[in-house]
Amino acid sequence: MNSNQAFWIANNQVKQTIGKELQDVDYYILQGAWEGLKYIKIYDIIKEKLDISTIDSIQKYFAPNLFRDIKSAFSMDKQETIGLRNFKEIMEQQSMLLPREPTDVLPLDSPFYIEQSSLDIFDDSLIRIKASRKMGKTSFIIRLIEKLEKQNYQAVHLKLSTFDQESFHDLNRFLRELSYQVSTELGLVPQLNEYFITDVRPTYGCQQYFEKYLLKNLNKNLVLIFDEVDRLFKYSEMKDFFNLLRNWKELANFSNSKVWQRLYLVLIYSTDPYLELDLNQSPFENVGRTIILPPFTFEQLKELAIRRYQLRYLTDTQLQELQQMLGGHPYLVQLALWHLFKTDLNTDIPFERSFK
Repeated sequence: MNSNQAFWIANNQVKQTIGKELQDVDYYILQGAWEGLKYIKIYDIIKEKLDISTIDSIQKYFAPNLFRDIKSAFSMDKQETIGLRNFKEIMEQQSMLLPREPTDVLPLDSPFYIEQSSLDIFDDSLIRIKASRKMGKTSFIIRLIEKLEKQNYQAVHLKLSTFDQESFHDLNRFLRELSYQVSTELGLVPQLNEYFITDVRPTYGCQQYFEKYLLKNLNKNLVLIFDEVDRLFKYSEMKDFFNLLRNWKELANFSNSKVWQRLYLVLIYSTDPYLELDLNQSPFENVGRTIILPPFTFEQLKELAIRRYQLRYLTDTQLQELQQMLGGHPYLVQLALWHLFKTDLNTDIPFERSFK
């Protein structure tokens, strides 16, 4: 770790917890603290850069206020102190707070997540979320699940990549696997032999299993989240599954059954492959509500670059060029800004340009 990285951690933590931005004078104080300088030497550096006339203003006003904010931001114990002597040691213990290279999913506590769509989505019992690859679908979903759980919904996240791909050729096998997975995710003992009727068509057997067993044994609303639905597009056997979902949506919206009114469906799929099914026989077009995760706007890109990554030297012109080059693609924008951030902070040269 170097002084620039230490300053970034301190500034970001103060901004996130207290709502303040560290200033130019704070940067020079912390750089001096990192290098083990005394106040007199720090003052000699600052007076050449800023309009600050006395060492007392550094030692008795700016520095105490700065270290008090940092102590508060890191929720340090009352008996703990932070100052010139131990700032470096404390920051080295916080190195995990530095941004990591972006991945497909931004954790719930990531300060770099930019909301692309509201989480208040349930004005219909069937929601379709679509976007191309790495546009933020999974990051959106984990935040949706967190919100649902806080609102006392039961959410089951079903990744179709975890299903046996051979079952995509066999509707009965697929629906039984679906019923089994949902049962276990809800903490219920699978009862397929008793409730999944086998001497009728598979879709009816599955519907009866949900109605007579799964939904009947819940005391809260259930949200079934089908992720990577595009994996099923090329299988003609899945047409009846999509029709089943359409029927469940209609039961949830229009039937008088309180059991089916507890059910909500979320279908997540990529727009990269094209649907190979008859659109009029699937629940993907003109049914339910569609949420399209859009690219970042210029304002969102600027918020991410200037306030989150703290690349304050970037001009609007540079950011507009970046926006045009990457088309606002969330993952590519995150990756580009992370590389700029990494280049800036992995050097011991002071990034004074950030304060222009």
